[in-house]
Amino acid sequence: MKRVTSPLLLSLFAAVVVAAPGTAQSPSPATAFAPLPEAVGFAPLGVTSIMFTDWAAAKAAHGYADITSATPLDQRIRAMIDLGKVEAPFAGYAIDRFATHAESWGWDTTDLDWEASFAVEGPPVAVLRFRDGFDLAPVIAHFDDRGFSSEVYGDATIRSHPMALSAAWIRDSDFGILNTAILDDGRTFVLSSGIDGVKAALDARHVDSFRAAPAQVVAGALGAPLSAGIDVGPDACAAYGPHLGPRGSDANDALLAEVGPLRAWEAMGVGTFRDAAGTAAGRFAFEYGDPSDALSDLAGRAQVADRGISLRTAQPYASSLFRLLTSDADANVLTLDMVPVDDRPQHFAQAFVTRDLVFATCG
Repeated sequence: MKRVTSPLLLSLFAAVVVAAPGTAQSPSPATAFAPLPEAVGFAPLGVTSIMFTDWAAAKAAHGYADITSATPLDQRIRAMIDLGKVEAPFAGYAIDRFATHAESWGWDTTDLDWEASFAVEGPPVAVLRFRDGFDLAPVIAHFDDRGFSSEVYGDATIRSHPMALSAAWIRDSDFGILNTAILDDGRTFVLSSGIDGVKAALDARHVDSFRAAPAQVVAGALGAPLSAGIDVGPDACAAYGPHLGPRGSDANDALLAEVGPLRAWEAMGVGTFRDAAGTAAGRFAFEYGDPSDALSDLAGRAQVADRGISLRTAQPYASSLFRLLTSDADANVLTLDMVPVDDRPQHFAQAFVTRDLVFATCG
């Protein structure tokens, strides 16, 4: 299964930060305007992994709400470094080129409300939602000046350009810029180096189903996280086996044997949060095709989360990464609410990206 994660993002949420301890609370339920469910609505058919960051919420939580691409570069860089140290940004389009992106394209990450990245068959797809009031006209002028073609596709105009490795504007962005759909709302981009992925994401918003897609159910269960990752697929749980990391242990084998078989889920996600006091928390959500499976798995998955051994640290999750607070099963969704060790939500992102989640396995 492919993931969409920038090397810089990995380094950002690997930063060590120790904050004052607090009493974590369970994440709040989703609101009608939570951006994660809206972002997941763009997920193309066949998506295997979703990464999401709510930049507006993260900036507001840490005093950077007024930082935009119009802010002096040194202040923007300081803000992004700080956010990387205290939060866990799962998604970050062209963040590796942050220092030059605004000069080349007229915007950067600080201009986004939220973004999502989708791993699919073929090139990854990104969705960017710009902040309210952002002026897209100068950005569109760059597409015109650089010879991008135009194609109207539903409620979007797709700007496309052949691969141009020698062009500075492609080196200062991500290959996804080669096919950029600009929605008529004036705030949303859908991008991919493959135009088929762009069109699939645009089409996904209009697909009706007799029940919500598994990733959409997980997004609703996670609510309004600052950042999130979701894995999708009936076989995805096999990627979290107790011996797939560098430090599989006999203790995990014994624990899994004790709790009995864990059922396959259709989608699993983790979201990171800050409560009113600023204390970090995380929620894992598992969606099952059969509601009875969520209840049947509840005790077993909670025990493995509480007593399991991290494949990376070779220490219990509870003492090295995150501690279980509560567990619940509601209809076909199982949730595990946790508090990270040392108030570091990076633990959730690291564990998800490296698949160090024995309690997410099946079989």
